[in-house]
Amino acid sequence: MTLLYWFESIRLPALDTFMSLVTRLGEETFFMAVALFVFWCRDKRRGYYLLSVGFQEAYAPVSPVYYVHMTQRCANINLMTGEQYQLADIFKIDDSFMELWCKQLEADGNYDGVITNDEDVRETFAAWFLGEDKEAEESYIFTPFFYIDENKDFVIGISYDPKINKIAGNVPKDNSFFGHFAAADLEPLRTESEFWELYDKSENIGEVVECEELQENIWLGENAGVWDYWKERQ
Repeated sequence: MTLLYWFESIRLPALDTFMSLVTRLGEETFFMAVALFVFWCRDKRRGYYLLSVGFQEAYAPVSPVYYVHMTQRCANINLMTGEQYQLADIFKIDDSFMELWCKQLEADGNYDGVITNDEDVRETFAAWFLGEDKEAEESYIFTPFFYIDENKDFVIGISYDPKINKIAGNVPKDNSFFGHFAAADLEPLRTESEFWELYDKSENIGEVVECEELQENIWLGENAGVWDYWKERQ
């Protein structure tokens, strides 16, 4: 919990209804809509096996400028059956996995030394990945995620979205930890999931691109973002 409190401070109530709508963006219905859109708008002859998509979501439960959170959302779907695959379906979340994950994120150096490959950190994150930290879950929603990149390697991480009682602070926060992993390094951690048969058959068909006509931020101006807004004022 100390690690999370380091990221969050100054408690402030939020709007229950709005937060409920934000939370629903992580439900299967939303992901299925994204999956079907990408599938039918791309080359479907190459995409019958598996769809893997990852994107960042920015949400502001209180204000479009203050209390902004950025998190990762991913979906990995069997396009023949509609089944969704979670991280624990395809990899064994054990000591070897946590050692590899923490070692890679420590080497990346993107989290100011917060993630190191030592026993205490591995145990903390293992509890989050496995849903075993009940105390922390009173304040955060932990969601392990993964997606496949253009080289058929993996991006693996975990998001920690604050519940209403932990919406705090007035500067943007990135509520996820993730790293890039070579598929070969992950092979010993594979489960017996049918996912891997689909993975072997699938190939990259492109990426979802931004709509250039929808760049205007109605609160901060054209081509503006809340991160730029705060960077200019620090």
